Amino acid sequence: MAVVCTVLAPLAPLAVAVVWWHPGLWRDLVVEALGLVAAPVLPIGLWLAAGAVALLPALIAGWALWRLRAFFALVAAGEGLSFAAADGLMGFARTLVVLVLAKPLCAAALSVLVTLPNGPGRRQLVLSVSSDDLFLLVICGLLVAVAWSLREGARIAREHAEIV
Repeated sequence: MAVVCTVLAPLAPLAVAVVWWHPGLWRDLVVEALGLVAAPVLPIGLWLAAGAVALLPALIAGWALWRLRAFFALVAAGEGLSFAAADGLMGFARTLVVLVLAKPLCAAALSVLVTLPNGPGRRQLVLSVSSDDLFLLVICGLLVAVAWSLREGARIAREHAEIV
């Protein structure tokens, strides 16, 4: 799993960058994802700003996968019940929380940026939170609890090792 995470971590931002550089593809995806009426034609400055905003969740997802990679590497090395493994899993869970919070905010910022060239009254602010986002928050809570349990297990294992 560490290898899979190592491969996937850079692919998330790379995929967004590739899509953003293909004008027809990103326009279609933005119109569909944000529920816009028409495909926008953006000046270069707004296009770059919108690309940076679109890239942010992918960068956070890549960082989350990198943190998960570290956890799986420790588990594979037989260090699954250690403070480092608990910290790796906790870091992954916290990064996922940041991702869940960033996704709707970035989508809202992106909707404003791509409709900014429209005249007053034709600009849009699209803000949505899906049940997937809420479910992912519940999973994050579960991962935090598991990481906390791993930390407690590592503490108990260290105490028992000191007794012997």
